[in-house]
Amino acid sequence: MLKNYFTIALRNFLRYKGNSLINIAGLAIGISVFLLIFQYVAFELSYEDFYEHSDRIYRIRNDRIYSDKHDKSAGCPPAVAPTVKKEFPEVLEAARLYGTDVTFIGKNKKISEYLEKVYYAEDSFLKIFSIPFLNGNAETALEEPYAAIISESMSQKYFGNGNPVNKEITLENEYGNHQYKISGVFKDTLKTRM
Repeated sequence: MLKNYFTIALRNFLRYKGNSLINIAGLAIGISVFLLIFQYVAFELSYEDFYEHSDRIYRIRNDRIYSDKHDKSAGCPPAVAPTVKKEFPEVLEAARLYGTDVTFIGKNKKISEYLEKVYYAEDSFLKIFSIPFLNGNAETALEEPYAAIISESMSQKYFGNGNPVNKEITLENEYGNHQYKISGVFKDTLKTRM
């Protein structure tokens, strides 16, 4: 019976080549578009869902409307985070981030030849994002001024296999050199999505 279906399909395909090619091409394009849309939606719904309580984490967007354009970004005035936490009881924690490029300084010489991206964050950042730590305590890692947490790959790169907690690093940026004490090392789960 199945053989008869294939025989009839082959005869129809040979008899109506134009219509058959259009139907097959339309089916192939439809399936391809469906798979692309499905993959895009699956990615958007799973974005950073490895954080605990990721369904309760929100990012504030700043809309600036000019006469010729509408600018949308995550860059907000510094007062937004504490104001939102104070004015809205639903907000349990709020954290501010500031990204910049730095050069790592060793003993009187640069130890990184190129700029590395770092983020300055408040201690509430680690209360919002459940980042797995290899060394140090995530609950207290950013409480002290000039405390720094680094990734395991950065720890390996600049400190080798040893534990860098309580060691100091010097960072140079457009505001000068600043010394930081490493208070934790986190697993390489964070990529450049921030």
